[in-house]
Amino acid sequence: MSLPINLFNTQQTSRHLLEFRAGKMFREGNMVKPDTRKGLIYLNQSPEDSLMHFYWKDRSTNKVEDDLIIFPYEAEFSKVKQSKDRVYILKFQSSSQKLFFWMQEPKADKDEELCKKFNDIINNVHSDDKSDVMDYNQELLNALSESYQQSKDETSETKNNNGAGSSDTKKPATQFSKDQLKEISEILANIQVPDANLQDILTPEVVSPLLQDREVCNALFPHLPDNAPLDSQSIEEVLRSPQFIHSINSLTYALRSGALGPLMAELGLDSSISTSDGAVVAFLRAIQKKQDDTMDES
Repeated sequence: MSLPINLFNTQQTSRHLLEFRAGKMFREGNMVKPDTRKGLIYLNQSPEDSLMHFYWKDRSTNKVEDDLIIFPYEAEFSKVKQSKDRVYILKFQSSSQKLFFWMQEPKADKDEELCKKFNDIINNVHSDDKSDVMDYNQELLNALSESYQQSKDETSETKNNNGAGSSDTKKPATQFSKDQLKEISEILANIQVPDANLQDILTPEVVSPLLQDREVCNALFPHLPDNAPLDSQSIEEVLRSPQFIHSINSLTYALRSGALGPLMAELGLDSSISTSDGAVVAFLRAIQKKQDDTMDES
């Protein structure tokens, strides 16, 4: 079964959501030093997977060297405060990966604006999704507060009814204070549900036995980079590549951050799969169920 999420190919479109000239930097001990090549950073939403892609290409050769998927609120582009130069960093929450760049635009007065546009685009700030989530969380906490207070009132009323008489008078339900709501929110946020990580599942060691099946290889060959040899070794090299590892870490992060439902719907997967073992496990079970159903029909 093939999924419409391309983790391998580099796709380009004629128009970019944002682009600006910037060179790469490389680590040398605790320092970062500039790569002197002329480069270009640009953002595009891929027509194949509808996901946001970050690209860096060498302007001299026009070759794209970096193609990374970025999910909303997964990454941040910011100026390196420790440097007086025009050095910027792209940090990811889904991994420890950090990419450094140095601005090559002629004028520095647009750097801050470009940085803001970059973050606005990757986080889709025009969407109300994040505010909706925050409102929902507050409503949930308020509901917990009211339910808790109502439970206390009903317990108290039951005790009174079993005592020296009964009364139809109930105390008005009161909400927790802001500090109490904050405390509940922190407790809920710290509840950890065991879940899988796609990086621990899609390893060369796990996938290699599957590559002995020619049909599996033939299904994966179209997703290999251009000019790559069509053999199992090329697939294993992709599985070990930083770009692939970043992509599956990003997907893991997105699934855990609430993208499970929309992604299941887009792929035609069964959204009723239990998430008690985590979103990633639910996603994998849904894929397996769809494959099993397909085989039963054939």
